[in-house]
Amino acid sequence: VYHDVWRVPTLYFQCIHIDGTMLSRNEVLKILLQETNNAHSCHDNMTVTEEELWDFVSQEEHPITGTPSFFLHPCQTTARMEMLLNQPHCQDDYCMDGRDTMEQFPLLSWMSMILPTVGCKISPELFCSVHDTITRSGSS
Repeated sequence: VYHDVWRVPTLYFQCIHIDGTMLSRNEVLKILLQETNNAHSCHDNMTVTEEELWDFVSQEEHPITGTPSFFLHPCQTTARMEMLLNQPHCQDDYCMDGRDTMEQFPLLSWMSMILPTVGCKISPELFCSVHDTITRSGSS
């Protein structure tokens, strides 16, 4: 869901035990903390604390389905995207400048930040390939 006020995508999700009951927020935070800190990304020096996740993950009804859901808080997403944008980028290792990518391809940048937390790693090569494909199709 796109958040109009914060101007960022907002991920809503559910975590359910095998018996169909929802995980508690503490259980979700524990899983995300473990997965986030285990994820291999281009920013290996970045770790997330439980306090940071506590502010980042909230719970409310999904705005479309009305079902109880967890979501990544949009104000924290904005802050994390700014942090991603301000990371040093080495032109030899990456295909583009971080600030340009964030401004031109916010969804791609957001996905590269969020997907590793759920076990979907985006290699720099794939990121650059998608970036180049979008750039070429947009300039035609």
